[in-house]
Amino acid sequence: MSAGRVLAGRLLKGLRLSLALAILGWLGWRLASDWAEAAPPWPTPSLTEFIGATASGAGALALLAGLFVGLLVAVGQDPSPHRAYAWRSWLQSYFYRYVPGRVVLVVERVRMGAHLGIPRSTSVILVFWETLLLLVGACALAAVGVLLGDGALVGAPSLGSVAVLGLAGALGLLSIAPALRVAARYVPSLGRKLPHLVLDVGVAPQAVLAVGYAVVWLLLGLSFAWTCRWFDAGADAGAAEVIWFVLAYVAGLVVGVTPAGLGVREGLLVAGLATRYPPGTAIAFALTSRVLMTIVELAMLGCATRIRPPDATPVDGAIDGAFE
Repeated sequence: MSAGRVLAGRLLKGLRLSLALAILGWLGWRLASDWAEAAPPWPTPSLTEFIGATASGAGALALLAGLFVGLLVAVGQDPSPHRAYAWRSWLQSYFYRYVPGRVVLVVERVRMGAHLGIPRSTSVILVFWETLLLLVGACALAAVGVLLGDGALVGAPSLGSVAVLGLAGALGLLSIAPALRVAARYVPSLGRKLPHLVLDVGVAPQAVLAVGYAVVWLLLGLSFAWTCRWFDAGADAGAAEVIWFVLAYVAGLVVGVTPAGLGVREGLLVAGLATRYPPGTAIAFALTSRVLMTIVELAMLGCATRIRPPDATPVDGAIDGAFE
């Protein structure tokens, strides 16, 4: 690797770390000043609000695992008749996002994929492809939210142009595979280096998956909005809370410095909802949602671990998982 690439990588890591520290520092400062003046709110959910938040969050996680199975089918690695174990492998590896850098998540995905006969390289590529499609789904949902919004999200006069740009970005991401196929056709050396997983999957299957990931983001946002309604101040939570949660979640995913975006997501939520709620109230929403989703995830993971792996030879050198 050249010195220039090493320097660029270090600069990128430094910028990501600086951004995370800046957000966390601002969040701490706002909370210190806000909570010094008023006691933090306390949740008092109704049964409907509790079920709405919990069911939406659980539905999002279940759909994410199901879409992972869809990714496997799209690349010719259909795990039938062991789709239940593939569902478990996604849910179990997802738990390791609390380790910054996603390295352990990838290693666990590789280890569990070996039980299904999935090559190492395929498992690694799928992690990054899944992340890309998650971003596409988030762009699409945010763009639709801005188009249908009443100005409460950003308050800017050019909401339509923002939505068009968001949709254009999503379509651009979906066009990556066809563009690479054309490039590989005319530049054989490039084609030999590109994994066929990227080249062989058309736009239509990726578009279907991206719509699925948009639904995932919608469910996660709805879970957050329902959680906001656990508090008196959030009784009218709706579309704005959904979209700001998605944007903050994506930012935490992209920055990737803190465990599972911890602090970064909450900081951006406080900033985004600043015109609607005091910082103390907004962070109470965010932390309550974080705790609820963690409990839901652990409950689903506990159930998933009862799904036994198929008989297959693990990949040499793969680590043992904490849940086997």
